[in-house]
Amino acid sequence: MQNAPIRSCWPIVAYAIVDAIGMVLFITGALWLIEGRAMFFPGFPAHINDALMTTFSGLVLATWAASRIIRELIKRPKGSSGETGKQ
Repeated sequence: MQNAPIRSCWPIVAYAIVDAIGMVLFITGALWLIEGRAMFFPGFPAHINDALMTTFSGLVLATWAASRIIRELIKRPKGSSGETGKQ
């Protein structure tokens, strides 16, 4: 029985960073919409259009990154046929 090749975790780390950025964007826009003032970055977002775009962009970015993380986690190593017990 051969050991499965070790997959690199760097793509998952990169997608996790993109996911965190998306969550910060989403929270920034959503908090401006709820409270009407900037929370993390002074003066951003300045208007409702900025807040809506920031909220939408953050949601899309976080969803995309989370789906990529899941895709990376369920990938099978190359050469794996899923069969067990055969040599």
